[in-house]
Amino acid sequence: MFHRPPARVVAGLVVLGASYLFGWPAIAAFTALAAWTKRPKLLIGGPLVYGFSWLLFAAGLALIGGKAVSVGKAFGLRLVRKLADKFLPE
Repeated sequence: MFHRPPARVVAGLVVLGASYLFGWPAIAAFTALAAWTKRPKLLIGGPLVYGFSWLLFAAGLALIGGKAVSVGKAFGLRLVRKLADKFLPE
């Protein structure tokens, strides 16, 4: 019953995951590097990479497409319903 998602959707999910790796960790890394090397001009690198992570996020959403997002929403609602049925008293 489980159907494998198209390669485009899988690629979109990979790009979305990569955007999270580039976000806040980049700010922390550039801040630590600027403090360690005592070069405050390196602090500009964090926001630049953070902005790039938003571009990656948008590209991932574009690859996934609107239909996959609506399917994900339906899956999430179904999961919440099952969890509510299991853990909430009748």
